[in-house]
Amino acid sequence: MPVMEDFRPMYCQLGYSSKADGSAQLSQGKTTVIAGVFGPVEVKRSREHPDRMDIEVTLQPRVGQSGVQSRSQESIIHDIIKSCSRVSLHPRSGLNLSLHVLEQDSGVVSTCINAACLALADSGVAMSRLFSAVSIALIKDAPNDDFKIVLDPTAKIIRKADESCLMTFVFESRNREVIATHMEHGKCNEAKFQECLGTARKASVNMFEFYREVIKKKFSKEFSPE
Repeated sequence: MPVMEDFRPMYCQLGYSSKADGSAQLSQGKTTVIAGVFGPVEVKRSREHPDRMDIEVTLQPRVGQSGVQSRSQESIIHDIIKSCSRVSLHPRSGLNLSLHVLEQDSGVVSTCINAACLALADSGVAMSRLFSAVSIALIKDAPNDDFKIVLDPTAKIIRKADESCLMTFVFESRNREVIATHMEHGKCNEAKFQECLGTARKASVNMFEFYREVIKKKFSKEFSPE
């Protein structure tokens, strides 16, 4: 069973930005992401939906302008938020999520997804369930070696490998069912994929426990007697 020590060191500060309705700065190892939630707010008529809230996600990479990779990641996060938020409670309104990668090592996608969930929790937007992402790598150190599973790998581990495959799995908090998968690079067979999925599902327990501690710390400070 994976434990918290199997992950890269994690740190989170909720309420990082006073300008956002909810925000989080999350570090997983040397990857740091700031997430800000704005809304529900009024939107242009072209974005209005009579039965639900519109969701917009923007991702700013560490260097350069947003490109195809950022657009793909935005789409993944958009679909996850849409499936886990009670969008029908806020028809004809909009929710904007802004993500900015400050430092980048490995696991950018998983860190962005986790930062997004924590910022949403900080904002108080109605959620049907929380979600968390776990990165898993299949590493082969030498051509004749067998693949081994590495939880939340660093970029250094991936660079040193003779062959690697990096995947991100996203789980919901109720039954820890997988709600999204993302293959960042490499390939693997069905058996190894299922093995990685099982490891990631077990590891997600630790991520949700980390969420609880972060949220508990934030709100215990806000409501503590002076």
